[in-house]
Amino acid sequence: MSVSDDVDLYWFRWKALFLAAIEKCVPVKVIKDTNSPPWIDGEIRHLLRKKYRALKKYRENRTEQRKRKLRSLSNDIKILVRHKHRDYLNKIVGSFCENPKLFWSYHKAVLHHRSGVDSVITHNGQTAKTSGEKAELFNTYFCSVFTSPNTVPNVEISDVQLSVEEVELCLAGLDSSKASGPDGIPAHILKQCRKEIAPSLCALFNDSLRTARFPAERKNVDVTPVHKKDLKEPAGNYRPISLLSIVSKVLERCACNS
Repeated sequence: MSVSDDVDLYWFRWKALFLAAIEKCVPVKVIKDTNSPPWIDGEIRHLLRKKYRALKKYRENRTEQRKRKLRSLSNDIKILVRHKHRDYLNKIVGSFCENPKLFWSYHKAVLHHRSGVDSVITHNGQTAKTSGEKAELFNTYFCSVFTSPNTVPNVEISDVQLSVEEVELCLAGLDSSKASGPDGIPAHILKQCRKEIAPSLCALFNDSLRTARFPAERKNVDVTPVHKKDLKEPAGNYRPISLLSIVSKVLERCACNS
């Protein structure tokens, strides 16, 4: 793929090839969300299946022997769950500084929900009930509180020429757990394939820097309203969280490091 002066066309071609390679080569596994607490592991689920089978047999023929087996399995599960929960809490305490996400997964499991958007959102006398109406109302509110600078600063910088090694290093530093941006390109794939994609990304980045143009699609962001305080109905009690393209973040990091 040759570098073109049209950075938008170059980006669309690069993204299409990359996503096609993911679809063709990356295995897909469907994970069923059981809404189980994080300390409920395979060992506990194995005992639960045994208990359900024992319960089914007991309902077919209510003998004392089957009743004792069912009661024994129930007690074993209670004891095991208690031990797993205690071990999980100890793990959280021991790794809080290095892995705070473990604490927040526990927090979510205990609360059973996230603090999301309320069923009705209001702003300036307007009420939104459907998802589309809420999106429009949030967009109106967030735009009203955003202030653009009166003048755009004219900053002169020296020419930036990135190397393949710099791009590969920035790709290696990506956090694999970060969510994908609007382009749907996951961080962990970029990180794992850094040696193969660094040359083409480097050419794309340098072309963008040379022409002082940025692909229009990568200016798009996914904005999520997050409740911050007080009542959930007023739009003013939410703040916007922007989810950017990870490829754009890589370019930003490379340019800052140069």
